[in-house]
Amino acid sequence: MKKRVIVFLGVINCFFTIYAQGEIDLQPKVFYRNEWSVALMFNSNGWGANYRYGKRIDAANKRLFEVDFAYMKDPKESKSYAREGARYVEGKKNLAFNFRFGYGKQHEVFRKHDAGGVAIRYFYNFGPSVMLLKPIYYNIEEFVDLGGGWGYYEQLPEPGKYNTGWMAHNLRIHSRASFF
Repeated sequence: MKKRVIVFLGVINCFFTIYAQGEIDLQPKVFYRNEWSVALMFNSNGWGANYRYGKRIDAANKRLFEVDFAYMKDPKESKSYAREGARYVEGKKNLAFNFRFGYGKQHEVFRKHDAGGVAIRYFYNFGPSVMLLKPIYYNIEEFVDLGGGWGYYEQLPEPGKYNTGWMAHNLRIHSRASFF
Protein backbone atom coordinates (compact mmCIF):
# COMPACT_ATOMS: atom_id res chain seq x y z
CA MET A 1 0.00 0.00 0.00
CA LYS A 2 2.82 2.39 0.85
CA LYS A 3 4.51 1.75 -2.50
CA ARG A 4 1.33 2.58 -4.39
CA VAL A 5 0.87 5.90 -2.54
CA ILE A 6 4.50 6.90 -3.15
CA VAL A 7 4.28 5.99 -6.86
CA PHE A 8 0.95 7.82 -7.17
CA LEU A 9 2.32 11.00 -5.48
CA GLY A 10 5.47 10.79 -7.63
CA VAL A 11 3.42 10.61 -10.87
CA ILE A 12 1.20 13.51 -9.78
CA ASN A 13 4.29 15.51 -8.74
CA CYS A 14 5.91 14.95 -12.15
CA PHE A 15 2.71 15.90 -13.93
CA PHE A 16 2.36 19.22 -12.09
CA THR A 17 6.03 20.09 -12.28
CA ILE A 18 5.94 19.80 -16.05
CA TYR A 19 3.41 22.62 -16.21
CA ALA A 20 5.19 24.63 -13.53
CA GLN A 21 8.53 24.58 -15.32
CA GLY A 22 9.67 27.67 -17.18
CA GLU A 23 12.24 30.42 -17.07
CA ILE A 24 11.53 33.26 -14.72
CA ASP A 25 13.05 36.49 -16.03
CA LEU A 26 13.37 38.92 -13.14
CA GLN A 27 15.75 41.26 -14.99
CA PRO A 28 14.35 44.50 -16.32
CA LYS A 29 14.06 44.62 -20.09
CA VAL A 30 16.77 46.54 -21.91
CA PHE A 31 15.39 48.64 -24.71
CA TYR A 32 17.83 49.93 -27.27
CA ARG A 33 16.65 53.48 -27.63
CA ASN A 34 18.18 56.83 -28.36
CA GLU A 35 19.25 58.72 -25.23
CA TRP A 36 19.54 62.34 -24.20
CA SER A 37 20.75 64.15 -21.10
CA VAL A 38 20.81 67.68 -19.71
CA ALA A 39 23.33 68.91 -17.14
CA LEU A 40 24.02 72.02 -15.10
CA MET A 41 27.65 72.64 -14.14
CA PHE A 42 28.92 74.80 -11.29
CA ASN A 43 32.66 75.43 -11.16
CA SER A 44 35.00 77.59 -9.14
CA ASN A 45 35.46 79.76 -12.24
CA GLY A 46 31.85 80.00 -13.47
CA TRP A 47 28.84 77.92 -14.40
CA GLY A 48 27.44 76.21 -17.49
CA ALA A 49 24.85 73.97 -19.12
CA ASN A 50 25.17 70.89 -21.31
CA TYR A 51 22.88 68.93 -23.66
CA ARG A 52 23.89 65.54 -25.09
CA TYR A 53 21.95 63.36 -27.53
CA GLY A 54 22.97 59.79 -28.33
CA LYS A 55 21.55 58.14 -31.44
CA ARG A 56 21.88 54.36 -31.36
CA ILE A 57 23.69 52.78 -34.32
CA ASP A 58 23.55 49.17 -33.06
CA ALA A 59 23.54 47.35 -29.71
CA ALA A 60 27.04 48.52 -28.71
CA ASN A 61 27.53 51.84 -30.54
CA LYS A 62 25.98 55.32 -30.46
CA ARG A 63 26.54 58.59 -32.29
CA LEU A 64 26.83 61.54 -29.88
CA PHE A 65 25.77 65.14 -30.50
CA GLU A 66 26.65 67.64 -27.78
CA VAL A 67 26.17 71.37 -27.05
CA ASP A 68 27.77 73.22 -24.12
CA PHE A 69 27.43 76.75 -22.85
CA ALA A 70 29.68 78.13 -20.11
CA TYR A 71 30.20 81.48 -18.38
CA MET A 72 33.77 81.89 -17.21
CA LYS A 73 35.46 84.36 -14.89
CA ASP A 74 39.06 85.00 -13.94
CA PRO A 75 40.03 83.55 -10.53
CA LYS A 76 41.77 86.86 -9.70
CA GLU A 77 38.50 88.78 -9.80
CA SER A 78 37.30 90.40 -6.60
CA LYS A 79 34.05 92.29 -6.37
CA SER A 80 33.94 95.91 -5.29
CA TYR A 81 30.98 97.97 -4.15
CA ALA A 82 30.03 101.43 -5.37
CA ARG A 83 28.61 104.03 -2.99
CA GLU A 84 25.00 102.97 -3.62
CA GLY A 85 25.79 99.28 -3.07
CA ALA A 86 26.01 98.31 -6.75
CA ARG A 87 28.56 95.53 -7.29
CA TYR A 88 31.22 95.55 -9.98
CA VAL A 89 34.61 93.95 -10.55
CA GLU A 90 37.50 96.40 -10.50
CA GLY A 91 39.42 96.27 -13.78
CA LYS A 92 37.11 93.82 -15.56
CA LYS A 93 36.78 94.70 -19.23
CA ASN A 94 34.86 91.75 -20.76
CA LEU A 95 32.37 89.00 -20.00
CA ALA A 96 33.49 85.62 -21.39
CA PHE A 97 31.00 83.09 -22.79
CA ASN A 98 32.09 79.74 -24.20
CA PHE A 99 30.02 77.72 -26.70
CA ARG A 100 31.14 74.19 -27.58
CA PHE A 101 29.62 71.90 -30.20
CA GLY A 102 30.61 68.26 -30.42
CA TYR A 103 30.11 65.19 -32.57
CA GLY A 104 31.42 61.79 -31.54
CA LYS A 105 30.89 58.12 -30.91
CA GLN A 106 30.36 55.88 -27.87
CA HIS A 107 31.25 52.19 -27.79
CA GLU A 108 30.16 49.75 -25.08
CA VAL A 109 32.96 47.26 -24.34
CA PHE A 110 31.22 45.25 -21.58
CA ARG A 111 27.47 45.22 -21.06
CA LYS A 112 25.78 45.31 -17.66
CA HIS A 113 24.16 41.86 -17.36
CA ASP A 114 23.05 41.91 -13.71
CA ALA A 115 21.08 44.51 -11.82
CA GLY A 116 24.15 45.39 -9.73
CA GLY A 117 26.65 45.02 -12.58
CA VAL A 118 28.94 47.53 -14.23
CA ALA A 119 29.04 48.52 -17.88
CA ILE A 120 32.30 49.73 -19.42
CA ARG A 121 32.13 52.24 -22.27
CA TYR A 122 34.42 54.70 -23.95
CA PHE A 123 33.52 57.71 -26.05
CA TYR A 124 35.14 60.53 -27.94
CA ASN A 125 33.90 63.89 -29.22
CA PHE A 126 35.36 66.53 -31.48
CA GLY A 127 34.11 69.92 -32.63
CA PRO A 128 34.61 73.67 -32.43
CA SER A 129 34.72 75.73 -29.28
CA VAL A 130 33.79 79.39 -29.69
CA MET A 131 34.53 82.08 -27.08
CA LEU A 132 32.50 85.28 -27.15
CA LEU A 133 33.74 88.35 -25.32
CA LYS A 134 31.19 91.05 -24.50
CA PRO A 135 32.63 94.38 -23.34
CA ILE A 136 31.44 95.72 -19.99
CA TYR A 137 30.35 99.32 -19.66
CA TYR A 138 30.29 101.32 -16.41
CA ASN A 139 28.30 104.34 -15.32
CA ILE A 140 30.92 106.96 -14.49
CA GLU A 141 30.87 109.91 -12.11
CA GLU A 142 33.04 113.01 -12.50
CA PHE A 143 34.17 115.16 -9.56
CA VAL A 144 33.00 118.77 -9.89
CA ASP A 145 35.28 121.05 -7.81
CA LEU A 146 33.52 124.00 -6.20
CA GLY A 147 36.71 125.36 -4.65
CA GLY A 148 37.88 125.46 -1.09
CA GLY A 149 37.93 121.67 -0.82
CA TRP A 150 34.23 121.44 -1.65
CA GLY A 151 32.77 119.50 -4.52
CA TYR A 152 30.47 116.74 -5.59
CA TYR A 153 30.31 113.83 -8.04
CA GLU A 154 28.03 114.15 -11.04
CA GLN A 155 27.13 111.16 -13.22
CA LEU A 156 28.16 111.40 -16.87
CA PRO A 157 25.34 110.83 -19.38
CA GLU A 158 27.10 108.07 -21.37
CA PRO A 159 28.52 104.86 -19.87
CA GLY A 160 32.12 104.01 -20.73
CA LYS A 161 34.53 101.10 -20.87
CA TYR A 162 36.95 100.58 -18.00
CA ASN A 163 40.02 102.81 -18.13
CA THR A 164 42.96 102.73 -15.72
CA GLY A 165 43.40 106.53 -16.02
CA TRP A 166 40.01 107.40 -14.51
CA MET A 167 41.47 108.28 -11.10
CA ALA A 168 43.90 110.76 -12.68
CA HIS A 169 40.98 112.57 -14.37
CA ASN A 170 38.82 112.75 -11.21
CA LEU A 171 36.46 110.00 -12.43
CA ARG A 172 35.08 107.05 -10.49
CA ILE A 173 32.73 104.13 -11.10
CA HIS A 174 29.15 104.73 -10.03
CA SER A 175 27.83 101.28 -11.02
CA ARG A 176 27.91 98.75 -13.80
CA ALA A 177 25.78 99.76 -16.80
CA SER A 178 23.03 97.58 -18.27
CA PHE A 179 24.04 94.34 -19.97
CA PHE A 180 22.50 95.52 -23.24
